[in-house]
Amino acid sequence: MSPKEPDDDFTKVRTEFDRFREELAEMKAAMASIIAQAKEDFRPGSDAMSSLKTGVEHRIAALEGELEKLAGNMQDRGREAMNQVGARVQERPLTALAIAFGVGLIGAQLLRR
Repeated sequence: MSPKEPDDDFTKVRTEFDRFREELAEMKAAMASIIAQAKEDFRPGSDAMSSLKTGVEHRIAALEGELEKLAGNMQDRGREAMNQVGARVQERPLTALAIAFGVGLIGAQLLRR
């Protein structure tokens, strides 16, 4: 077995480096092509951009509708809760007064600290 020649190792490294450089150049060209296509597809006024904009607008409108519905539900629940509290206060005004007084005392104690 003869020892490896330094030139042999250098040649292998050089070959691998050249192959790496070629692959890197191919990747760079592919990325440039992808970027150019994306710029073309999404330029202002393009079909893809218009389609994207329309989709976003529809989704925003749907979300606005859902938010309005939720806000309405929350208002209805708030009214129902206020009506229930009002009914209980009318049923037992002394109990309601005692509870309000107790809550006031506790709140005052907490605020002093």
